[in-house]
Amino acid sequence: MTLLECIRAEAAGEHRRIILAANVAGIANVLILASINASAHDPEAQGLRDFVVFIVLIGLYALCARYSKNRTTALIEALLHRIKVRVGTRVASTELAVLERVRAAEICDVITENATLISDRAPAVASLAQSLVITAFSAVYIAWLSPPAFALVALVCVVGAGLFVGMRRDFVAYTRRSATIRVTFLERLMDLLAGFKEIQFSRQRGREVREDVLAASEDLRGVSVRASDLLSDGLLVGEAVLFALLAAVVFTLHSYVEIDAWTLTHILAAVMFLWGPFMGVAAGIMPYARSNLALAQIADLERRLEQARREGAPSGAPDDPWRGRVARIEARQVEYAYAAEDGEDRFRVGPLDLTIAAGELVFVVGGNGSGKSTLLKVLTGLYAPSAGELRVDGVALRPENVAAYRDMISAIFADFHLFTRLYGLGDVEAAELDRLLREMQLADKTAVVERSFTSIALSTGQRKRLAMVVALLEARPICVFDEWAADQDPEFREYFYDRLLPSLRAQGKIVIVVSHDDRYFGRADRVLTMEYGQLRALAAAEQGAST
Repeated sequence: MTLLECIRAEAAGEHRRIILAANVAGIANVLILASINASAHDPEAQGLRDFVVFIVLIGLYALCARYSKNRTTALIEALLHRIKVRVGTRVASTELAVLERVRAAEICDVITENATLISDRAPAVASLAQSLVITAFSAVYIAWLSPPAFALVALVCVVGAGLFVGMRRDFVAYTRRSATIRVTFLERLMDLLAGFKEIQFSRQRGREVREDVLAASEDLRGVSVRASDLLSDGLLVGEAVLFALLAAVVFTLHSYVEIDAWTLTHILAAVMFLWGPFMGVAAGIMPYARSNLALAQIADLERRLEQARREGAPSGAPDDPWRGRVARIEARQVEYAYAAEDGEDRFRVGPLDLTIAAGELVFVVGGNGSGKSTLLKVLTGLYAPSAGELRVDGVALRPENVAAYRDMISAIFADFHLFTRLYGLGDVEAAELDRLLREMQLADKTAVVERSFTSIALSTGQRKRLAMVVALLEARPICVFDEWAADQDPEFREYFYDRLLPSLRAQGKIVIVVSHDDRYFGRADRVLTMEYGQLRALAAAEQGAST
């Protein structure tokens, strides 16, 4: 779908008024040209009435041109707003397993770079449409003056259009490459920023990361320069076409067609008058092609997100059979297998059987790559099992009820995100919030003003404690903590294992903790060990005796 087609769909019935205004502006423009020619041919015959008509035509042109351009720009901005909302909504409604296969840099690029690109080129596109209308009516005026002159002008314009088509093909190819390289550059830049600590521990790693960033930037510079050169060449071609038109009228038309000086003068004036609109067309073709390409990339991302959303969409109305209460989670022969890439064997978790009851504290342990994080994502409903069944109080987890199940879980994952605002908490009791902040020793670090934290510029351990404050305010029946104590000092590590976890268990919550702190394993009701995607149980008392 092209940008003009999108604008037409966005405008609904208003597009007729915009087209009418553009046509009126084009007619007024030609009448202004005719009025000027008439006045130049016989200045003594012009009176006050002709001057008033001239002023009215200028005003009519200005008003109609302004309306068509401004409304076109406004419609483009409205279209971009709807696209951003639509992409954001589809991202939010996409399942985690699918979203993880979409490059984060690609989503950012589509929502920011491509949308901004179209927005920046909206005035040029609006001028392109207006200039095309004015050029068309000017061509009609030239045809009225002299059909042979119109044929000559049309021939030169067709040759120029052929040059534009070839340049547009190259321009589209370079902009496609630019989009791909830009996403790669963003990923390399994210590596530099997110892995900054790791880079400090290896000069060689740092050099290689910087080299990749510079190489991606150099590639992006090259294709961007070439695309800019093609834009400049397009403007030069436009100017060359106009010069060719003047030369054709002056040197060719007069030699082969019998034409009087009056008509020749008027044709030359018309060609000169075409300069502005024609250059508007020349300046707008490439931005319009680039905008169409950006729209195609946005549409492709939307298509993939929508397809993923439909695959995971519930077949019926949303359901909540638990009403915020849960007594037991059961995994029956549950398996989860990642999608295979490049012919490699898929990592698989399971099959496994597991039951966790309310009021039970379960630790999950295992080495890196053992499947702990995958197990958590399956148990929390973020990943749908590839095989087997997850049941909550005897009710099988399905797309229709998984959202209600997730609403009963407070989770802090190892790669958690700390929001600056208290989203999803409703009215929070100020006294309870203050108590938790003091308990986590954060009262002097941050506060909540108008549902926003005054600061989240905290250490990793402090950020985790602030995330725990939010989790405790949620007061949900299932708590999942992935290596929460790993970044805490001994005081808070002891607080977590000896006070907080027993308190949550005493409240009848299901508590699942990923931990490597073997000295505290005796606090758990059960310790589950993951090895190569398989689960085995180890009695807490036995584990405690071995430490």
